[in-house]
Amino acid sequence: ASLTDILKDRGLEVYNSDVSMKAVGGYNDIKDRIEREVFTPFAHKEILEGIRKLTRITKKNETNSALFYGEPGTGKTLMARVISNENKLNFIYMNMSQIYSHWDGDSPKRMESAFDLVNKYSKQNGKTVLFIDEIDSLGNRQYNSNESNKVLNVLLTKLSGIRSEENENLLLIGCTNLIDNLDPALVSRFKSKIYFRKPDENDRIGIIKTYSQKLS
Repeated sequence: ASLTDILKDRGLEVYNSDVSMKAVGGYNDIKDRIEREVFTPFAHKEILEGIRKLTRITKKNETNSALFYGEPGTGKTLMARVISNENKLNFIYMNMSQIYSHWDGDSPKRMESAFDLVNKYSKQNGKTVLFIDEIDSLGNRQYNSNESNKVLNVLLTKLSGIRSEENENLLLIGCTNLIDNLDPALVSRFKSKIYFRKPDENDRIGIIKTYSQKLS
């Protein structure tokens, strides 16, 4: 079986789509911030290297993880897919519900294995975005089970490891509608935190124009 098939068997989906920024209406300020803070430093490290030669910026300033949070239905997943595609990056989607197992002690092993497979994929196929949806299900202080804690510890360790040179091909994006319920240790691991608000008037106009074009 191919690595893509193995990832799918573990509950991770590799997206190969041509979705473009034209599919996203409104939220221009959020688009610009994500591109500037998250994707450009990751996808175009040579730009940052040039800046480093002229300034005192070090590699510690590079973004290798981000947390998308805010209202449900505001396009967090779509935005990540679109900007990944625009930057010609691989995109792997993980839903935390696929990681948990009914068997005691199996969930942290599944999480460890998933990360190892994604890391292997990024080394074979180039720069890759790992998008973890419903990340609050493991970092949720309201559900502080022993199994959840073990999975959370694996993720915390992997997030720290992404900062090393060995993981420079991997960008991790967590997604949640419930940031206030996340464990503070988990929130602090994300280099950049992007808030997705409800659409304002200008956003709604942009959204309507986008969907009107699809209907025409």
